[in-house]
Amino acid sequence: MATITKRTSSTGKDFWQVQIRRSGYKPYSEAFKTLADAKKFATLNDAKLINNEQINRDAMKQTIKDVIDQFLAFDHRKPITAKSTTRLKYLQHANELGSFTVKTLTPKMLNQWIEARHKINKAPTVYWYYCNLKRAMTWHALTNGYRIDVFETAKCKTTVTARTRRISDDEIHNLHKAIDSHMVTKREEMKWAIEFALNTSMRAGEMVAFKWEDVKLNERKVILDKKYTKTRIGREVPLTSDALRVLTQMKAKYWENKDDNAKRVFGMYTCPRNLCVQFKIICGWAGIDDLSWHVTRHEAVSRFYEKTNLTDVEIASISGHKDVNVLAKHYAHLRPKSLLEKLW
Repeated sequence: MATITKRTSSTGKDFWQVQIRRSGYKPYSEAFKTLADAKKFATLNDAKLINNEQINRDAMKQTIKDVIDQFLAFDHRKPITAKSTTRLKYLQHANELGSFTVKTLTPKMLNQWIEARHKINKAPTVYWYYCNLKRAMTWHALTNGYRIDVFETAKCKTTVTARTRRISDDEIHNLHKAIDSHMVTKREEMKWAIEFALNTSMRAGEMVAFKWEDVKLNERKVILDKKYTKTRIGREVPLTSDALRVLTQMKAKYWENKDDNAKRVFGMYTCPRNLCVQFKIICGWAGIDDLSWHVTRHEAVSRFYEKTNLTDVEIASISGHKDVNVLAKHYAHLRPKSLLEKLW
């Protein structure tokens, strides 16, 4: 517990030193000019230790902006994704949470921020901002040895549900029609991108990233390096006959010599957002309001279940799902005929 000792400085001035020692905690000491201040500090922090609260006043004075900077600069075992980095940097703005300190960000303030965000963003978006903030602040608390309880009180619920949206043949026809009617350049490329996504279940980021050197046409596969994937796990994506045809046509148009091996296959799109935004614009031209690029991934996985006898594990190895149970839970119902054939 706390002990108070009177000491004399090198200049001959008296001061009172408070030392706090408790099993399982880092020793802590601080000096005061008066005995009254020393007793007050000792009493207050003894109570904190009894309530299992660690002491690191300097760390708790740091702003959320500083906490996020330290979190992003740290070499984590599991790298922070680009999307998480973007979300955290957004939270650094003074109009968001950046100007709060660790100590002043109370559950009440966090709840007010959550309510305000729900008026602007959809619930899943707010939830992911909340999760990224929680991860950064929890890391900071563990690193600097203090206790953080704000997320125990201020909860953020999410309404994330399984995707059920499918893409019909009529919608694909309307998308192609809109591309021909409104796009001036790269019409064929957008059609190729849509067809390739529907046949491989690749995410937008994976499609935009892989290069010609990753394409093995003779072996009918694309090798995705772990640096391209969301899960940071590399995988091989086998090519359907339609996906193979798309890459063959694209190679005939864009690949000239071995120097092109280092070029991105879908290099006409600068980034995943560029592809997704263009697709959303085309959906508007086609009169389809509730379709996003990520639905192409859901549609592709659905087709794997409907058109093949691949197991959950095999489909997960193609799509890159880390949790096979997700596939079993949300896609198994697409095989009623296959299940019926297995009964006596």
